[in-house]
Amino acid sequence: MKRNTFIKFLMSVALVCTYTTLMYSQQAFGKDNLAVLVAAIDENNTTVSVVEVNKTDADQTAVQTISIPGSGENAIRVSGSAGTTLYAANSADGTLFCFTGHKTEDASKNANRTLERAVIALGYDGTYAIKAEYTGVSRQQTRCATTFDNINFYIADQEGQYTNDAVEPSPAVNIRGIKIFGETVYVGQQSKKDVPLAPVATTSAITGGVITDLPLPGNMEHDSVANDFYMVSSGANGNKYDVLYIVGSFAYDNGSIRKYSLVNDSWNYNGVYLTDFGGARLSAEKAETGAYLYLTTGHGGTADNQLIKLVDVAGHNATIDIDLTQKVTLFSAPSGAVLKGVAFAPKSLSSGVNSPVAAGDFKFANNKMIFGRMPSSPVEVFAITGAKMITYKPAEMIEVNLPKGIYIVRTSGTTAKIIVK
Repeated sequence: MKRNTFIKFLMSVALVCTYTTLMYSQQAFGKDNLAVLVAAIDENNTTVSVVEVNKTDADQTAVQTISIPGSGENAIRVSGSAGTTLYAANSADGTLFCFTGHKTEDASKNANRTLERAVIALGYDGTYAIKAEYTGVSRQQTRCATTFDNINFYIADQEGQYTNDAVEPSPAVNIRGIKIFGETVYVGQQSKKDVPLAPVATTSAITGGVITDLPLPGNMEHDSVANDFYMVSSGANGNKYDVLYIVGSFAYDNGSIRKYSLVNDSWNYNGVYLTDFGGARLSAEKAETGAYLYLTTGHGGTADNQLIKLVDVAGHNATIDIDLTQKVTLFSAPSGAVLKGVAFAPKSLSSGVNSPVAAGDFKFANNKMIFGRMPSSPVEVFAITGAKMITYKPAEMIEVNLPKGIYIVRTSGTTAKIIVK
């Protein structure tokens, strides 16, 4: 192929209509908000919604509610009554809000008996899509999902860890939340008296990997009350995520938040804060001196619960210090519903190529992908929600005639995100 060869491509409405992936448009998310999963508390087979709220206003009305269809070809059903379903997580780059459900419109049986399971993700513009599917085990719950590249997913399930199109777990370990911090994937584990496990561990691969417990001091021999976890980068150790919070509940009105800090590559125990509201799901971020904690109250299956904001005013490797004068009830569940997983609202990437790209592969400028060397494999273009749009033969330059938005480009083992303005 001669140099400076151009391949022009257009995304038409007709092309979009050929997709089999579920995709609908909603209102764009605010750039600094939260997203919360909501389901009917007394139903073991129901629909789920995503509610957007801001991080500051007390007792607020939702910015928007995005309802995920429970009927039709790409229906999603969930169990609202199960206390350990509907965890939420962000993709590594923060552009997706991810959760899991059951790919069925059959409302006649407990959703956890449905083996066809799916990862659902929302993008910053409010679109949502079924991103991946897998086959689970009857009566075992689907829990959570996350991704590095917005295409291949780490999926947490009661039966173990799955990925796209998997028909059995690998490894087979009871997992709750699954989240990415830095370059590492962490999992929350259920622990029993006869199987003592740390509440947080790492997983070494997207499939066939090894689950390794974090060496956390101050733990009980087992931790059967831990519900969720989150990590924060304090800045004391560069970009390392060096502060860990674990939330647990003994009952809907009795729980704990434990804190650990990474010091010289070892975890130190920084105490516990006992709650009078339980503690089901958790997200967190760095505050001025400590961290902001965003929690759903209750026991994971508690009706009419709340999303609250707490502030740990103590910093890295300092005893947890929750300042109750700064406690805010941000949002309350509608009557008969339960707030489940909470994560950050998906964000928009601001400019240019925004993921690691091997030197010499390609750059994106002036609406063109310019290759430093001939790609050895086809160029694939995906919507940010993961729907594959089209595949092109290798070229030394591709002129991108796409609507404004964020896209994922993959070729020769390189994955990157481009923004068409």
